[in-house]
Amino acid sequence: MSKTKSKSSLKILAADAKARLKNGFYKNNEQGIQNYQNVTKCGTLGKRFTEEDKQFYDKVKAILEEGNVINPLTRLVDQEYIKTLDYNGRQRYLLEISEKFKYTKQQILEELQ
Repeated sequence: MSKTKSKSSLKILAADAKARLKNGFYKNNEQGIQNYQNVTKCGTLGKRFTEEDKQFYDKVKAILEEGNVINPLTRLVDQEYIKTLDYNGRQRYLLEISEKFKYTKQQILEELQ
């Protein structure tokens, strides 16, 4: 095995996201992020939970019960589906999963209090 392995697409996407965080991309685009959060929040709050949402909720709850999980998104991402997406589609999909995870985690923590 050589030390110069090719990075998986998920690692490349994660590295891109990390670079955006380091460069302050999100601080410079706060208005766009707030609009995106409002859209995603309205999308999940305004409808009833589907079976898929319930499964996602159960996965997040299991992850939180385990405690210190290094990368929960890898457990939540549908690996077969993400392989079919192009670069922009993967970015969008990971952002959606991340937002959904954040919202669901917040709901679970509020329920526990």
